[in-house]
Amino acid sequence: MKTEQITENTISDLARLAVEMWPDSSYEVELQDAQDIFHSNRKTAFLLRDAEGYQGFIMVFLRYDFVEGTATSPVGYIEGIYLRAAFRRQGYAARLLQEAENWARDQGCTEMGSDTEITNQVSIHFHKKMGFGEVNRVVCFYKKLKSQ
Repeated sequence: MKTEQITENTISDLARLAVEMWPDSSYEVELQDAQDIFHSNRKTAFLLRDAEGYQGFIMVFLRYDFVEGTATSPVGYIEGIYLRAAFRRQGYAARLLQEAENWARDQGCTEMGSDTEITNQVSIHFHKKMGFGEVNRVVCFYKKLKSQ
């Protein structure tokens, strides 16, 4: 297994994997996002490749706005991490996270942030195992306004 930073040639691979992670999205939306990541100096992604192709990714962005639990700016922020099922629990996510942390350090960051759904126990366990401390739990609400 090899980790690679996103290139122009791997934009579509990242988009395909992103749709697997976020099935409510579309390939077109994820392709645009992957292109934005590639062309940005505040975002990047690393992909995990074996002989069969790309099997996972991590997206890391620089956040300059408030990040819960942090005291510096910018903060490296994990926007998404995904591995196909056959590649989970083998240390590959930790390798991807290490790439993201190294990139963030190279950008001047001294802190990392991340989030996950409150019900995603696997992700919560992974974050804690990787040294992240839980800062907050949030339940978000919305309401449609009735027209007058």
